[in-house]
Amino acid sequence: MDEVEGQPEAGSRPSRSWTPPDAAWTAPDARADPTPTSAAAERALGGPARPVGAEPPDPIPLRPMTPTAVFDAAFEVLKTRPRVLLGAAAVLVVPTQLLSLWARGGAYPADLVGWLAALDEGTGINHALETRPAAVWATGLAEMLVTFLVGALVARTVAAWYAGRDPDVREVLRTGLGRPVALAGAFAGMALVQGLGSLVLCIGVVVPLVWYLPLAPTLAVEQLGGAAALRRSYQLASRRLASLLGVVVGMAFVDQVVRLSLEAVPWLLADQLPEVATLVVRTTLVVIVSVVSSVFIGAASTLVYFDLRVRTEGLDLELEATDAFALPR
Repeated sequence: MDEVEGQPEAGSRPSRSWTPPDAAWTAPDARADPTPTSAAAERALGGPARPVGAEPPDPIPLRPMTPTAVFDAAFEVLKTRPRVLLGAAAVLVVPTQLLSLWARGGAYPADLVGWLAALDEGTGINHALETRPAAVWATGLAEMLVTFLVGALVARTVAAWYAGRDPDVREVLRTGLGRPVALAGAFAGMALVQGLGSLVLCIGVVVPLVWYLPLAPTLAVEQLGGAAALRRSYQLASRRLASLLGVVVGMAFVDQVVRLSLEAVPWLLADQLPEVATLVVRTTLVVIVSVVSSVFIGAASTLVYFDLRVRTEGLDLELEATDAFALPR
């Protein structure tokens, strides 16, 4: 039978890039009609094909990256959609930070500026640890959870860009936090391993950090359950432990540099204000810096996840192949 004009031959299998599997990412796109899904893309990233002709934000090509390139690219991600990323992160970070500041007894951030200020003024974090240790540890755990959740939000956003979507804050929150059981299970498993590891000198803390650096993106992008995401993150990270250790150390260093550059001068200038104004300025400063920091860490973790898949699974080649052999509409 003759081929019908505009239709592929029988038995052919059209291919495209991917979108995450839930309905929130697969709403009709005004720029193009949806196409049949790609089995290769589904296996690669857990979702059907993106619409032909979509032009999503795509600032970071899929390719192997050095740690320095990861950090640079993390800031590029932040600059691509700052309102979406910072807005979604703020929903989680702001209330948690305000509670944490109350538990610490003042506007003392849990970073180098905060510790120096506490030592200088004889109060703050050190005083809080002596007078209300349970509250400090509880809010510290809450901050860890929020950082993990923001990592999932950022990963969902970047995944949507590669998929040909440009989500807003509501979509990011709905899809990123739409699987609370899996998120809670993965975080609990990670926190348990890190807690047990902390008993084995500093090595026990660092190794789980490396294992689960790509955990939030793995959970968010591949839509796995909590236990499966823990295994998957370990499998990805264990192939490049040495290089990921450098990434973890570099992330901590860059994060502190960013915090210092944003906090140090305004913190000192706030001393010239009345006491109430000083408290308001410093509290606002700590919250803003915490939002920016959480997005940076989430973006870096997401890029590490994609970098691991490019290096160990040839993700970039697989997706290029699905695009190269895709049939036109």
